[in-house]
Amino acid sequence: MLERWREDAATPQPAALLDQLARYLRFRMETFPAADEEGASLDELRQMARRNAGLELPPAAPPRRVHVDGRLHAWEWLQLPGGRVLKTDAVDHSNAHDLIGCQDIAWDIAGAQVELGANGRALCEATGTDPASLDFYVPAYCAFQIGLWTYAGDIAEVARYKQAAQG
Repeated sequence: MLERWREDAATPQPAALLDQLARYLRFRMETFPAADEEGASLDELRQMARRNAGLELPPAAPPRRVHVDGRLHAWEWLQLPGGRVLKTDAVDHSNAHDLIGCQDIAWDIAGAQVELGANGRALCEATGTDPASLDFYVPAYCAFQIGLWTYAGDIAEVARYKQAAQG
């Protein structure tokens, strides 16, 4: 996948980012539905979270699977002159060689909450997602990141995700 380099882009302002983020997540839900068997099951996510972070997670409602972005880190967003916000590297993460695959859009909402400080409950409302699902997806998302950053050897990131998992 190739993307044009933008020298004129900057880190988005929070208000512009969150507005674009809600539209972006609704677009992913409507445009990239996935079959029930695509992506890790909730049981597999729960097992991963227990292993990576030692978390006990509440049961989650059955997911409405979509091809999630899966990578909502701050460095994946750019703001152009004039205010337009762009999401970079957004197409194929649900087909990556990791456990996650296709999930409920709550996975990306959890990522937005943890990575961008987004109001997860407001994004749930904007996408018609049950806000109670964040009780499962936020710690599960953090546990995945703990495993990723542990493997990468970045102790500071591991600590950050451990803190975010505990609320």
